[in-house]
Amino acid sequence: MHTKHTTSFTVYPEDCNYMTASDTNRPMVHGGYMLMRMDRVAAECARRALYSSVCDSALTVKVEGVTFYVGASLGDIIFLEAELTKVGIKSMNINVVGFREDSSGKKEKICDGTFVFVSKYGDKTFPHGLKITKEQEK
Repeated sequence: MHTKHTTSFTVYPEDCNYMTASDTNRPMVHGGYMLMRMDRVAAECARRALYSSVCDSALTVKVEGVTFYVGASLGDIIFLEAELTKVGIKSMNINVVGFREDSSGKKEKICDGTFVFVSKYGDKTFPHGLKITKEQEK
């Protein structure tokens, strides 16, 4: 079973709001855009976990404890890492951690949070039958 998924993207002008980073005066990525990208990588992690299940999709039902530590600026490369950390009968908790890499190659943590999904089969929530083993928890 796949329990991790990673992705990356570059911050483009259309991803930014009107705020600028005080140290560079470059536009900063919009927090709502970051939440959408975090939810997307979590959904991709959920999808991959469900490959071994009869369920055909998953739906975000809750976002818990998202924290933004540092803003990302125009041109930064953002790396998002998602990991399935807890399963219930129909639910899956997926932790997402984000890092930014600036134009000098400096990489730092910028955000984290937990996204809770329910598994579905057709148009109804359905037990996924997933189990996390001790090896997968490490």
